[in-house]
Amino acid sequence: MRKVIFILTIFGFVALSFAGWIAIFGSIYYDAIQPTDSTILLVGAARDEGPPVTHHFLRWVYRNLETRERILYHTCRDMYESRAYRVINTKDKGFLIIGSSMDNGSVIAIKLDSTFSCQWRKRCEGSGYTFLYTPRDMFACCTHDNGFIIFFTRRYYPPARLCFKKIDSLGDTIWSKEIDSLIALPPDSYDTYPKFVVNTLDGNYIIGVEVYHRPSDEHSTLFVKIDDSGDIIWKKSSDIAYKAFSCQPTFDSCFIHLGYTYADIPDREIVVTKYDRGFDTILWRKIYYYPKTASHIIQTSDRGYAIFGSKAYYDSTGTYINRYMFLMKLDPNGDSLWCKIYDDKDSHSCRSISSFVLLDDGGFLMLGSKSGGGSILILTDSLGDVRVTESPLQKPEEFSITVSPNPFNSSCQITAPEAATVTIFDLRGRLVSVLSSHVEGHKAPSSKRSYIWQPEQSVSSGIYIVKVSTDNRSTSKNILYLK
Repeated sequence: MRKVIFILTIFGFVALSFAGWIAIFGSIYYDAIQPTDSTILLVGAARDEGPPVTHHFLRWVYRNLETRERILYHTCRDMYESRAYRVINTKDKGFLIIGSSMDNGSVIAIKLDSTFSCQWRKRCEGSGYTFLYTPRDMFACCTHDNGFIIFFTRRYYPPARLCFKKIDSLGDTIWSKEIDSLIALPPDSYDTYPKFVVNTLDGNYIIGVEVYHRPSDEHSTLFVKIDDSGDIIWKKSSDIAYKAFSCQPTFDSCFIHLGYTYADIPDREIVVTKYDRGFDTILWRKIYYYPKTASHIIQTSDRGYAIFGSKAYYDSTGTYINRYMFLMKLDPNGDSLWCKIYDDKDSHSCRSISSFVLLDDGGFLMLGSKSGGGSILILTDSLGDVRVTESPLQKPEEFSITVSPNPFNSSCQITAPEAATVTIFDLRGRLVSVLSSHVEGHKAPSSKRSYIWQPEQSVSSGIYIVKVSTDNRSTSKNILYLK
């Protein structure tokens, strides 16, 4: 009985089928999160074209993943420009949105409950200085006492310096600190930029800092551990000079860190390093010789990793043409399994990268700023493939796949659109089988064909992905094979 329950539980998780899509929005969205398996929450700014100048007002939008329908939205219309840059889950199953106001550079914090109703909105006032905020310069995490740490950049002229604020569960400031003692250099010879803040197992925090050295134009990386009062416990430097980006805790309580060498685009290299929990030991490091800019890394359910970034294209004279998003999948040891570049149409080009989310069904959400204004959002399946539909309300039956039985223990029947290619992959993205011809004698709806997959003896029990694709469409479905 336990075995049956276990099998049904696994199947209930993997049977979710996801069809990706690409959408262009006029508003600017900087971050996203998945509240449920069928919805996404986007935060950013809505443009107001009213006289005398264009303003941006902080906004959050709740959308359905399948239909793209906007379920609810809210715009905070301040007197001056304001933008939302980050959203995180809170311990009470709500959400914290952080952003900034352009009138005095103050931090804006907004707490939503689990139904997306605003519980409170606070402005953590600045102190008369001009602030510089971009999506890459502002981060937050929850504290052990249900408060929040906000990590951001305050820009003076010319240097940029790091700032921390700790706020309680109601948004009131507990303490605010500036860290200006990380580097033993003259204050006007470097800038510092935040890259991440994460919790540690002992109730403290680790922050990542990129240091830009002037006038040498070099970049270095610092890892700094602070306690719950904002005081520095230790600081450690990366052993190589490269431009730091994303860092995430791994399932084994270590850290995976992403960056790239700060060279000209044709010579740029992606660097991924796995550190132990104290950043004392490098467990492994991989360098990928691709002319791309990597900005985000996450660990996937198969204990591998996914990297998100952008690739720039130049003509033969070295003139910049455009930039597209890319997605690269790694195995648990950091070896590259596949890489997808989303450059099918000119409308898919992006100016910058904003957010990367691992969806509950194993797919990916990629968010960037659109060239020419607005945002571009790409959702894929677990293999990085996208199905672009002509209409958000198109019925999924028009291009669908069915598998019966599922789970199965000897063979299964796959019904797919006519003229489609049917392939089987494992969860690491490795090709298992290609079903090149259909099986006669099996009933199938008009314009569809039936295939039989009977795994070879060498194929082990587990979860597999059936991918069906034509020249301009693709979809996939998870199935469970039990010997």
